Amino acid sequence: MMLHGVTVSTDQVGSSGFRARVGQQVTFGLSLYLATPDFPEIVGRVVPAVRDSFYGGCVLVAGDVPFHVTADSTDQESRINDQKNEPSVRLNGSISLADDYIIDEVRQGWDLDLTRSWLVHRIVRLRPDGVREPVNAIVHTRDISSYLIDIERA
Repeated sequence: MMLHGVTVSTDQVGSSGFRARVGQQVTFGLSLYLATPDFPEIVGRVVPAVRDSFYGGCVLVAGDVPFHVTADSTDQESRINDQKNEPSVRLNGSISLADDYIIDEVRQGWDLDLTRSWLVHRIVRLRPDGVREPVNAIVHTRDISSYLIDIERA
């Protein structure tokens, strides 16, 4: 599976210390935030929780890759609930690295490990002035940059 434009937030780089280099294998989990159809479509199956989750959402597994899915509206959440018993669910959204507390929550609430190994193909730094700068590595900068990465399942 190849994913383009996966968001790495400023908090993950600054506070959590996430680092990566082009050509390097890195292990992390993924989150999918439901959005409009112009975002990438992920096709998979919804995995039922084994216990209630404090953070809500659901888990969608596409191939062997699980995503913690959240939505900002009850309409989107009801769309997931309407499809949760279907063998195949199609969801559009923005993909980002899952925070550590989400990885822990999925481990407890779904009895599933969200983390997988990924090969980093491309990194783009999103500078605060709006410039998108291709770089070879994710590093902590003083100007609070976030990043987009292109990754392939390793």
